[in-house]
Amino acid sequence: MTARCEELCGPTSRQIRGGTFHHVGHSLLRQYAELIGYEPNFTILDRDDAREVMAKASIDAGPAIRDARFPKPDVLLETASHAINTQQSVADVLAEKAPRYFHLAEEVEAVCRGYIERKVSMNVMDFDDLLMNWKVLLEECGDIAEVIAAKTRAILVDEYQDTNVLQAQIVDLMAKVHRNVTVVGDDAQCIYGFRGAEVENMLSFGERYKDARILPLTVNYRSTPE
Repeated sequence: MTARCEELCGPTSRQIRGGTFHHVGHSLLRQYAELIGYEPNFTILDRDDAREVMAKASIDAGPAIRDARFPKPDVLLETASHAINTQQSVADVLAEKAPRYFHLAEEVEAVCRGYIERKVSMNVMDFDDLLMNWKVLLEECGDIAEVIAAKTRAILVDEYQDTNVLQAQIVDLMAKVHRNVTVVGDDAQCIYGFRGAEVENMLSFGERYKDARILPLTVNYRSTPE
């Protein structure tokens, strides 16, 4: 997409920071990692590595956690990920997604905190950290957060119906200086609720941006008339 912009608009378009949420978050965190307790050369964990770190965090938590009925690392990773992307508590996620473990909510939360601490000490992030730490950067890093928002003169988000709560919060934080946001989406195509997507982000957009113009796209250019 950025290459197509360059073809249309010339080299000026190279000033655009484009990509997936995770790609843009990654590029910003490489610049400002030290402000949130990381070194700029941090490593991104794949799923297997993340599972191993979570397993060690479980061991750190003590003998009770090693009970056969305690959630396995994969379940813990899913719980932590859903909590981050929906900005819910671990207890709320367990109640919704894994009620059989709800009575262990405090222990699960302790393991998830240990998982975060281990990642910081190892200078590693998982994919959810690329979003959560981006939000932390924008909320807790004062002058730098203002600089980032000031440089972000316009924001375009495609497939906005598939954003989750955390992603919508990031967009709003990035736009807080110029308030110049365009989102494109179709509320009838929101199919990723199981991954934390929240169509309410789109439905409530006009409430958060009171001067927003809504432009219905009523012509289908994708399909044949039939």
